[in-house]
Amino acid sequence: MILKTRINRKACLKVLLWIGMGCGALHASAQNEVRDEDYSSLTSYFNLKKIECPVQQYKAGRVMSLTIDTLSQACFNGKIVELERLKSTIKKDMDAAWKKSRQKEVQALVYCFARNTSMDTKVTVLKAAKDAYEEIRNDIAGYTNNKDEAYLDDVFPILICEDTGK
Repeated sequence: MILKTRINRKACLKVLLWIGMGCGALHASAQNEVRDEDYSSLTSYFNLKKIECPVQQYKAGRVMSLTIDTLSQACFNGKIVELERLKSTIKKDMDAAWKKSRQKEVQALVYCFARNTSMDTKVTVLKAAKDAYEEIRNDIAGYTNNKDEAYLDDVFPILICEDTGK
């Protein structure tokens, strides 16, 4: 009674079909964004830290390489490492090198992924690298009794960047 004209059933069916397809497309694209969010948040975190702690201010440093090949195997400084042991390997190597240099050298990590590396593997590797840096910084904060972020950035900055091949 409210409508004075009748609605065409075919037109109504078309509208409902388009709404369903639109919701399906929105759902599919939203799932990809959720998966990529961890990777992009990690890389933006590393880029922010790199801006806050420019490498040019340091006189000496050590650059370590981390490569993930087409079989999703990690190669850290020329040695193949299982992904499960990557964090402990990075931490042990960086901590030993930093202490050997009498805490004067900056420890930088450059990573490179093969083209077909899955997003989950990328996130796993970057989280392992970030966690290794943070554990070393927590150890430093523990034995210096200084948990100030600026102090830790000065003493042991987080420098992780992607090798772009340039």
